[in-house]
Amino acid sequence: AKAGMRATAESRAKRQALVEMDKVWWQLREELDGYLDAAEEQVQAFQGAFAELKGYRQCSSGFAQITAAYNHATESRTAAHTRLRAAWRRCQSLVGELSAIIVDGDVFGELLAGDCESELAQQTMRQVRAAAGGMRMLHHRHEVGGLGSPDARATEEAMDRIAKSLENAASHCK
Repeated sequence: AKAGMRATAESRAKRQALVEMDKVWWQLREELDGYLDAAEEQVQAFQGAFAELKGYRQCSSGFAQITAAYNHATESRTAAHTRLRAAWRRCQSLVGELSAIIVDGDVFGELLAGDCESELAQQTMRQVRAAAGGMRMLHHRHEVGGLGSPDARATEEAMDRIAKSLENAASHCK
């Protein structure tokens, strides 16, 4: 009876960890999508400004239209950069939270304990890699946006902790 209760408690703990990871994944996705929406608005605003410039050169737009389009483009760039900085901070925090859930909860140990080919463990690593890719994209967007290179040490440390957790958990599978 005790073994059954312990197995039930472990199963409940594993499900809870998966639910917590899912919450973090969706928050990461929301932040990345929010930034991408702002970046798309910036691109559209600059395309509009270029179209007005072309119209001006062809004498079909006036200086007021170019000025309005330019102002809209620079405002959208500022908004996108603001959103980018906020997304970086929030996503870096979320990656740290994800690392804590995975490492402190020994998620890979639980997932690989009974099945070294655990689909959930593989899915978790795919999602971790996707999160890392999102962070690389945000980092790159800082650089190409002229905002400098944000400090990525916390993200790198979190990703290293996750990788080591998987490595430790998978060591019995070899």
